[in-house]
Amino acid sequence: METAIPAVDEALSAGIRPGLSIDVEVALAGDMFTQMRALHAIQRMRAVNAAYGTDRQPQRITTHDVLDFATLQGAHTNGLAGVTGSLTPGKKADLLVIRAEDLNNMPLDNPAGTVVLGSDARNISAVLINGEPRKWNGHVLDVDLSALRAEVNASREYVLNTPNAFIVSARTAWISGGPRRRRARQSAVSRHGSRDRCVRRARPGGRAGRPLRGLRGPMRGRAGARRIRSASAPPRRPMGTSHARGPGSG
Repeated sequence: METAIPAVDEALSAGIRPGLSIDVEVALAGDMFTQMRALHAIQRMRAVNAAYGTDRQPQRITTHDVLDFATLQGAHTNGLAGVTGSLTPGKKADLLVIRAEDLNNMPLDNPAGTVVLGSDARNISAVLINGEPRKWNGHVLDVDLSALRAEVNASREYVLNTPNAFIVSARTAWISGGPRRRRARQSAVSRHGSRDRCVRRARPGGRAGRPLRGLRGPMRGRAGARRIRSASAPPRRPMGTSHARGPGSG
């Protein structure tokens, strides 16, 4: 979130083929197609910029590299290279079926290029997890979308209606000191508009207790983190675990 630049060149220069994953969905869309395109564009811009004005040729990655990062190398970095990540006999049949002649990605020429640069979630016709279909003919299976939609909306309303004091406390719950504590203080100041505003500890029944001048001196070290943690918001209601999603099931 600070640099927003994937360290792919640094990894490759050290002989490491990185895995690609989704980190912070508030910064980028939460689908692998977007992640692949973003990585492909950023690395190639950096490569051209690094070679500009020199006799060196830009070391650009290809769409095959990006697809490898998103599949086999992603499985490898999670210790699952022997289980999934490629269409190999003996591995689990975890795969996506992508229509390659849709309006947005036709005509099919280079399969890797079509997947990385031309396709998105709407082109996924089927999703199989360990050989079991989770999406087929463009439709998600075994999921009550109406119930899931209602549950997601209820979760959103719960978060949005949580008092600001609880939100600040939750965001600072695990801060123990140093630069992270300073960033938490800045975050709270930006939300409340003053260093002198303080978060109050919630007591049973919803009443506010004594003020916690939490983002200042008294809140240091583990003890301070424990004191802030006691003021954090109640956990969100968990999403139902029955709604399984395959990769890219959209």
